[in-house]
Amino acid sequence: ALWEKKGSSLYTVQNIKRYRDLRQFTNRFLNKISAVNGHVFYVGIKKTASVQNHNPKKLYRGVLSEAIKRLDDFCSRDCNPRSNFILALDEHDQRSALITQASLDMFGGSPPRRNLIEPPFQLESHRYQTIQAADWIAALIGRVGAYRVDPVSYSEYVVFKKYFEQRLANVSVRSGIRRR
Repeated sequence: ALWEKKGSSLYTVQNIKRYRDLRQFTNRFLNKISAVNGHVFYVGIKKTASVQNHNPKKLYRGVLSEAIKRLDDFCSRDCNPRSNFILALDEHDQRSALITQASLDMFGGSPPRRNLIEPPFQLESHRYQTIQAADWIAALIGRVGAYRVDPVSYSEYVVFKKYFEQRLANVSVRSGIRRR
């Protein structure tokens, strides 16, 4: 009930190369999402600021706002009938700032994000399998995305592209990584 395997330690280059079972599990997992009419959704921004000027808290809030916008658009335009959504986040030390940002997007955004039922809530990934699964997908997307935006610096991540990029693309909606 309290077991957790972090995506960053599960999805290593060595594990992907060595363990065929992990590759097969990941493909079955992505296929299952598709089979139940689910989707993978992600938003990212390529980091371009120097280490001294990088503000991870500001970046996280910006990505959260963009995610809320895209999900709201998806629910308003692509779902039939119009759907609503909730966001469950893994624990984060900036909880208060993130809830405030989401509330601003919901009620003060232009246009307001009316399909988000309430501000995000946080769950401990070691207690909720869905949050742990989302962490695994996030790790996978992070590696595929890193290779996509900078294949020279992340050349070892080519194995993630090889085994998972197309399958992720097939199950993803309104997703992408922005390059500034």
